[in-house]
This record gives sequence, structure tokens and C-alpha cells, in this order.
Amino acid sequence: MTDVNALARRAVDVALTFARRAGRLAVGTAMFVSVVALSTYLVGLAALSGSARSAWVLIGGALVIVAIGAPLLAWWRLLRVRRHANDLVDDVRRLIAGNPEAERVVIDTVEAQPSPAGSPSGRQDLMVVGTQQFYRLRTISVGTSNLRQLPAAMYALTSFPVLLAIALMMTLVFAALGFVFLLIWLF
Repeated sequence: MTDVNALARRAVDVALTFARRAGRLAVGTAMFVSVVALSTYLVGLAALSGSARSAWVLIGGALVIVAIGAPLLAWWRLLRVRRHANDLVDDVRRLIAGNPEAERVVIDTVEAQPSPAGSPSGRQDLMVVGTQQFYRLRTISVGTSNLRQLPAAMYALTSFPVLLAIALMMTLVFAALGFVFLLIWLF
């Protein structure tokens, strides 16, 4: 028999560690995307004229908002996870006590975490393994109605990679557009 309180605390500690590291990554990504997106937007304004410029103001502005907003949304969601740590412990405790499958998933989540110390690959493994395990826990927590913070926390942890992927894909789009706009502006 496992100690439910200790297991719940360890599971939330793993989630908080993931949220803290992922939040830092989200802020760094937002700063990088901001530089690329805003510089491309400004070059586009300088390169275009007439109706093309008017269209770029609207379309480019929307793209900038999406590109910068995605990692900031991820950061904000992860910040909420960290703020509600005590409520999460209570929710995980209730989930473990009421569902043997959830207990197994929580044990797997806690035990599957690689050591963050040492090589940089340990941190990358924490992100990949953590997201996979949290997705399994999210699936179970969504079906339980008496949990207040856990479903939102699991959603924040599992949507993080998608939001960062959106931001990075938008960075590639802005880089390509920036090159085109630079050529238009110079010639």
C-alpha cells in the first residue's frame, strides 16, 4: 500500500518542476519570436505600399499576435499550475484514493521522471517524458467530476508543446516573409 499523501505531493512536485522549466522555456521562446515577428512586421510595413500595405497591417498584425501569444499563453497557464500547488495536491490525493488506475498512472509519472541533474539531455528527457505521462493523467482526470484544479493543470502541461510548436512554426513563416520583404524593400 502506498502513502497517498506522499505520492500526491511527489506527483505535484514533478508537475511543478516541469511547469517551472517549461515556463522559462516559454518566456525565452516568446522573446525570440517577438524579435523575429516584430522585425519582419516592420520590414513588411517599409517594403509594401498601397492596398498590400493595408492588408499586411491586418494580416501581419494577426500573425504577430498569434506568434507571440502562443508561448505567452503557455507561460500563463503554467504559472497558474504553480500558483495552485496546494489545491493540486488535494485533487491528486482525491484522484488516487478514488481510482486505482489513476494511482498506477501517478506512480508511473513520478517514477518515470529522469534525473534533471547532470547532462542537458536529462532536462530534455524531463520535458518529453513528463508531457507523455501528464497526458495519461489528464485523460483520467477529465473523467472525474470532483476535481477543481487538476484538469486545468493537466491541460496546461499537455498543451505546452503544441503552443510552443505554433510559435516556432510562426517564426519560420516570419523568417521567410522577412526575407521576401527585405528583397522587395531593397529592389
